[in-house]
Amino acid sequence: MLVYSPEIQTLLNTQYAEPGRYYHNINHIKFLLSKLDEWYTACKLATQHTEKIYELTKHAIWWHDVIYSVWNAPGINEGQSAALFSEYYEQGKIPLNIYGIDSDSAANIIFLAISATSKHLVDLDLETETDRLTDEVIKLMLDLDMSGFGKHYDLVAWNSAQVLAEYEPMGRSTDELLEGRILFLEKLLARKRIFYTNYFYRDWE
Repeated sequence: MLVYSPEIQTLLNTQYAEPGRYYHNINHIKFLLSKLDEWYTACKLATQHTEKIYELTKHAIWWHDVIYSVWNAPGINEGQSAALFSEYYEQGKIPLNIYGIDSDSAANIIFLAISATSKHLVDLDLETETDRLTDEVIKLMLDLDMSGFGKHYDLVAWNSAQVLAEYEPMGRSTDELLEGRILFLEKLLARKRIFYTNYFYRDWE
């Protein structure tokens, strides 16, 4: 179980409870954590890195949307979220006691996994850029963040409505918001595959 200090817990809970967060709130985090637990139960014997991947990804989940504003340009929220995680880690406020990996290496992997969530619309060739553990954590984090699309249509539609509600303060018309959502989905579907890991590809693609 991941346990943060009261200071960090308060920070995270406050950020995810910000007004206007209809989708990117604590329920999103809880959903991803539940999907991570399902992955771990199904795959814990599949690789020697499974325990490390599981622990590293829990941190990435908690921090990947800690900064969220519809006014920010693409990639800014994820970059600032990753930077905030690193800031608190460097202050010694996020202990990373993961068996078999030093804390600085663990922090770097988590930073990269958080940052990668800005790249859902491109096909990443991670194996040419990262080591195996980093590669697997990033792939799993991206799949978890997309796992809401693998649910029943009614829930997918509900989630999409919550995302659109977050953009209402920008004053765009419903048609403009829907056009933007359709463009996102078209780009997502243009990828070679939506899910990187075999677990999610097999059961969710």
